[in-house]
Amino acid sequence: MAIKIANAPARIKCPAIFYMPNEEGGYAEFKFHCFFRPLSTNEREKISAEYLTGKGDDWLLDKVMVDWDGMTDENDQAVPYSHENRRDAGVQFAGLSMAMACCFFDHALPNQREAAAKNSKPLSASNTGEAAGATEQSASPKV
Repeated sequence: MAIKIANAPARIKCPAIFYMPNEEGGYAEFKFHCFFRPLSTNEREKISAEYLTGKGDDWLLDKVMVDWDGMTDENDQAVPYSHENRRDAGVQFAGLSMAMACCFFDHALPNQREAAAKNSKPLSASNTGEAAGATEQSASPKV
């Protein structure tokens, strides 16, 4: 029997950051969003295993990415997502495909404990709104 979860999304919106070398010797951040399709456990494990054999970022993104937000052309017009446009952008900007693949692994495959921690941090006794006893990176959920 197939189970349906009422609020399961048709796609998952994930924040991404692409770091580009700048003229000062550092890096400029370009923030955008990637949209991925939800995967079953079996599909996720199969895709992850194949990716680790050296299939590459474009292969992975062809399998899982369905849209983007924040990509514009020279006239500041939104560039519609397609696998071809994504591959072209990856050729134009070295490292962009890797940033999108990292976005997938960082955000589209959430650790359930980390997701719970981000959604339900207890307030400290000082009532300042800060989480008790931990920073954003090291908070652990109360299970």
